[in-house]
Amino acid sequence: MAVLTFILMTVSMFAVGVLVWNVLSRQERGDADLHGRFDADDARAAKGREEYAKRRAAARAARGSPGKPPTE
Repeated sequence: MAVLTFILMTVSMFAVGVLVWNVLSRQERGDADLHGRFDADDARAAKGREEYAKRRAAARAARGSPGKPPTE
């Protein structure tokens, strides 16, 4: 009986997850403002990664450690 309960609970949790996923996907598809915020966040993240890489390369140069060559 415990195994059957476990299986039913797992299936029901999966079903609720799929339902929530579909509802959120449908809402996100039609939201242009949300996509604009995602794009802006991606641009900020890319800028941050570039700045981090430059600082890391400068720190390596200051130590005299060649490290990996820059990938630009």
